[in-house]
Amino acid sequence: MSIIYDDVIERSANIHWPHGFDPDHPDLFAHNATIIEAPVESVWTKLITAEAWPTWYSNASDVVVDDPSGRLGEHVSFEWTTFGLKIASKVYEFVPHSRLGWYGNGDGLRAYHTWLLIPRSDHSTYVVMEEIGTGHTAQQLAQTNPGQMHRGHDLWNISLKFTCEA
Repeated sequence: MSIIYDDVIERSANIHWPHGFDPDHPDLFAHNATIIEAPVESVWTKLITAEAWPTWYSNASDVVVDDPSGRLGEHVSFEWTTFGLKIASKVYEFVPHSRLGWYGNGDGLRAYHTWLLIPRSDHSTYVVMEEIGTGHTAQQLAQTNPGQMHRGHDLWNISLKFTCEA
C-alpha cells in the first residue's frame, strides 16, 4: 500500500476536506498533479462540462448531469461510471476557475474528489487532483490494487492536459 501512503505524503495542504474525510487516515487515497499549458479558464471549462468527459477521458462513461446545461455547478448532482462503478455524485465545493469538489457514492464506497487549479504567471495552470475513498469497496481496492486510483487519475490529468493543449 505504499502508493497510497506516498500520495498522502505528497498531498496538498490547500485542499478543503469536508467532515468525515481525513487524508491522514484514508481507506483509499490518491494525489495527482500536473502542469497544463493552458489558461485556468480553459481547464475549468473542460472540468465542469462533465457530460463531455467520456470524449476525452476513457475512464468516464454514462455521465448524466442533473442540470440542463450539462455542466457542473454549485450543488449539482450527476451520475456516471468510473473504475467500473456506477457513482452518484453531488458537487460540494464550487469556486469558479479555482476549486471543484464532489461527493461520490457507489456500491460500498463513499468518496470525495477534489480539484484545485492554480494559475501560473506564464498562463499555464497547476492542477492538483485528490480523492479519498472510504468503505469496504475502497478497502478492497487498497488491498488488491493500491495504485489503481492513482493511475486512473494520472490518466485523467494526462487526458485533460492533451485536450486543453490541443
